[in-house]
Amino acid sequence: KLVPELVRAGLLNSARGRGGGIALARPAEEISLAQIIRVTGGEAALRECPFDADPCPGGNPACPLGSVWDPLRDELVGFLEQTTVASLAARWRGKR
Repeated sequence: KLVPELVRAGLLNSARGRGGGIALARPAEEISLAQIIRVTGGEAALRECPFDADPCPGGNPACPLGSVWDPLRDELVGFLEQTTVASLAARWRGKR
C-alpha cells in the first residue's frame, strides 16, 4: 500500500503489465527521506513524541522529556531532510 501513496505524492512512477515496474519520478538527489516519511507516515511521524501513548507534538514545557526530545527531534528531522535517496544508495553501495 506504500507504492500508491508514493505515486500520488509524485515520488514514484508505476506502470502495470509486461515491461512495467516502479521507478523514481524525480532524480534521487531531489527526494529526501523526510519526504518519504511524510507521505507514508504523515507529518506526525516526524513530530510526535515517541515516549507518550497520547500523541504529543512536542513543545510542552510541562513535559520532563521535552527538553531532551525536542532538540533531538529537530536534529533528526534535519538529518532526514538532508539525506536523499541518492546519498542513501551511495552509502549502501560503499558498504558492499
